[in-house]
Amino acid sequence: MLLFRHTLLQELLRLEKIDPATIEIPDRLPYTGFSVYQGPPVLSEDTAAPEKLAVYVVRAPISLDRLSYDGPNGTVDYRPEPSPGHPRFAEDTPHQDPLDGLASLG
Repeated sequence: MLLFRHTLLQELLRLEKIDPATIEIPDRLPYTGFSVYQGPPVLSEDTAAPEKLAVYVVRAPISLDRLSYDGPNGTVDYRPEPSPGHPRFAEDTPHQDPLDGLASLG
């Protein structure tokens, strides 16, 4: 994945789509969010596949129905599907500072 990211960023730089400072950003972050679709290829004759992939790409990363903000306390609650034994998706998800809540989803 690192080689692909490096190659892609270098190509975007060559095409002047990004500047040199942008290339340094992923190296400074603990989790860049950089990923590549690694499923089966989307064939030109498969008319349903591009739409299915587009729906996946633009979907919200979390369910907004499960997210609530408590303004007076300044906390965010996210109620995920319970997953026993999972530290982030336990039955009793604690109230969190909004930035901590977003960071925990990564």
